Amino acid sequence: KHSDGGKGWESVILHLIAFLGHSNARRVTKRNLLDWRDQLHCEGKSPKTIADKYLACVRALFKWAFEDDRLPENVAETVHQPVGKATRTRERGYTESEATTLLRASVSYVPAYTANPAQRESDHILRAKQWLPVLCAFTGARVAEIAQLRKEDLRKVDDRWVMRISPDAGSVKSGTYRDVPLHRQVIALGFVALVEAAPPGPLFHAARDK
Repeated sequence: KHSDGGKGWESVILHLIAFLGHSNARRVTKRNLLDWRDQLHCEGKSPKTIADKYLACVRALFKWAFEDDRLPENVAETVHQPVGKATRTRERGYTESEATTLLRASVSYVPAYTANPAQRESDHILRAKQWLPVLCAFTGARVAEIAQLRKEDLRKVDDRWVMRISPDAGSVKSGTYRDVPLHRQVIALGFVALVEAAPPGPLFHAARDK
C-alpha cells in the first residue's frame, strides 16, 4: 500500500537481519525484538524514531505474515517503545509577526547577482523561494505538496482559478487529489501569469520523475 513500494522499510529490515545474524522470521522471538530495540537506543536513535520507523515497520510486517498464515504467531505485536510528551515552550507554528516577515521576504526575494551563469539560481529554485511560502499560507497545503506542483495542475473552472494537488505529481498524504481555489491575492501577486508563462512540467523543481 506504500506509494514507494515499501522502499523505506528496506533499511529497517536489513538492520534487524544484521542484528539477528539471520533472516529467518520463524526464528525471531519477542526477546530478540526487545534486545534489538535496546540496541537502537545504544546507537543513538531517538525514542520517536524507534517507535515510528523501526518498530512500526516490524510490527506491520509480522502482523501481515501472521494474518497471511506465513507465521504461527506475531511475536512483534506487543513490542513497543514509549515516547515522552514533547515539551513546548512557545506557540505552534509562526506568530503573526514571523509569518509577516517570512511572506514579505518571499514576495520580495531577488537572488544575489553573479557574473558566472553557472552559479546563478535556476528558474525553478527562484520560483520556489518566491512562491512556496505564499502558496502554503493561502492554501494550508504541506510544503511538499506545493513544491511538486506542475503547470498542468492549475486550471480555470468557469471564472475561478483552481489548483489541483494530485498524487500524479508526487506524494500526497491522503493518497487522493483535492482542488484548491486560488485566493484573489495570490492571483493579484502574479502567480497565474507565472504559471501561464512557465513551460510544461514541475514549477518548482527540475526532476524528471516524481
